[in-house]
Amino acid sequence: MAGSKYLLILTPITLMYTGLSMGIGQEWSNSAYSGNVEDYWWLFGILVIGGLILLLGSLSMFTEADAPDFKPRGLQIYVGLMTVFFLLFAVMWISQIQQVTSTGDLPDGSYKAAPTAFWAIRYLDLGVSIPLGFLALFLMLSKPKKAYSILLLFFGFFITIGTSVDMMAIVQVLNGDTETAKNGLVIFSILTFFSYGGLFYLVKDKLHRGVVKSSDNQN
Repeated sequence: MAGSKYLLILTPITLMYTGLSMGIGQEWSNSAYSGNVEDYWWLFGILVIGGLILLLGSLSMFTEADAPDFKPRGLQIYVGLMTVFFLLFAVMWISQIQQVTSTGDLPDGSYKAAPTAFWAIRYLDLGVSIPLGFLALFLMLSKPKKAYSILLLFFGFFITIGTSVDMMAIVQVLNGDTETAKNGLVIFSILTFFSYGGLFYLVKDKLHRGVVKSSDNQN
């Protein structure tokens, strides 16, 4: 199906990010954690390799003809809103890093519980995710048709990551762990909302075309 490529391209970066953050962020040498996670290190590698294969395969499915015609005014407003949000996202992580370096922990104690995971996620977000977001926004303004598939990659990543973090925070709230969940729930809920809005903006012409085609077939 022609529409399947729009689902495939949403997943590669998420798979690689998850494999890297879980593989690098494991507390491998921490004696406080028991278990046999070392026996399953190859699963994290499969996530990274699988994401890379999907990345190369899905990008090749798209051409400039797939990109819709963007209205400059709407594009500028959306990019402006997303830029402000990414800056807030970066400030949130940087403030946590400053808090750790000055006090040695976070208020909820999560840093001392898993310091390796803390640094792995912050480095990946500040070094990869957020710069990728700014790059996608720049391309969205300068070369939206040429960068169409890259934009889909970007929004797919933030939709899947944002949705999973939101669901995790909701489960934590339901279990009474509100202190851990409250910091990330608001910022990631906004991120997820903007990401779904951005994806809809990119594919709305396909959705409209599909509805019209379905209506014509019924008639």
